[in-house]
Amino acid sequence: MEAPPLQTARPRAGALPALPENSLPRAESAVSHRSRPSTGLGETEALKGDRLMIEHRAYIVAEIPEPVRSQVQALRDSLNALPVKLPVEITLAGSSGVGPIPVGTELSLIERHLDRTLEDFPPFRARFSAIRAFPNTSLFYLEPFDRSPFDDLHQKLRISGIPFSEIRWPYNPHCTVRGGAPLSADAALKLAARSFPQEEFWINTVSVYQLGGTPLDYKLLCQRTLGA
Repeated sequence: MEAPPLQTARPRAGALPALPENSLPRAESAVSHRSRPSTGLGETEALKGDRLMIEHRAYIVAEIPEPVRSQVQALRDSLNALPVKLPVEITLAGSSGVGPIPVGTELSLIERHLDRTLEDFPPFRARFSAIRAFPNTSLFYLEPFDRSPFDDLHQKLRISGIPFSEIRWPYNPHCTVRGGAPLSADAALKLAARSFPQEEFWINTVSVYQLGGTPLDYKLLCQRTLGA
């Protein structure tokens, strides 16, 4: 959920082998895709009547399921850098292509448009192809092998009716693994050459998180299942 400064190189095309139908996992979150989770929001959360308004900027992300989630987290832990405690996800809207959902947006509006947008979008398979870095930054990320389904979902979200702020960076689907202090050229090359999870996984859960004033101040606002 970090904003990249520049668009990276276009992805490589390639087909993924078919998986058996019964290998499609269920969404791993305990949150129902039609129910509002406990947000953990405090008494300072903005309210207008009985309508819940988001208090901090919010992002829409694709959750990465187990076991790949834990593998990515282990990579983050080994780097001991800024994103280590953030959710393991691929941002769909909020950090590139479009900016975050603005403060004061009604949560029920987000949920309503999210339901309509995702109900006909089926789960899809993905895997990572490389560790990349955004140019002139210390922000490293895992690049999807095939970005096309992420591009399609991003485009549907940006015209869904959910309000987004403006941003100057083009959309670039990525899973952040390292941010923070700059690295030397040698250290950056070594990081880019590290091993990373390469097995396929299903994208079937989309979440909305709000991110507060510190890197670890995030809260889950709602969660939905693709195609449900």
